[in-house]
Amino acid sequence: AAGTRPAAPSRGLGEEPKSHVLMLKDGRLVASGAPETVITAERLAEVYRVRGRVERCSQGKLQVVLDGVIAV
Repeated sequence: AAGTRPAAPSRGLGEEPKSHVLMLKDGRLVASGAPETVITAERLAEVYRVRGRVERCSQGKLQVVLDGVIAV
């Protein structure tokens, strides 16, 4: 989607614990708070137009799994 650029970190979200994250769309704040409450499947779809989910790996760290792109 125009104005959005998803980051593609090579590490899981839990590698360096973050207590607060921001999600922006077109330069505007969409959500702010704990990663577990900000990074959701619904927001991934809304902001980045992707189908995805947030899961905990076997080590208990958060990771985003992308399942596909949402057609425009």
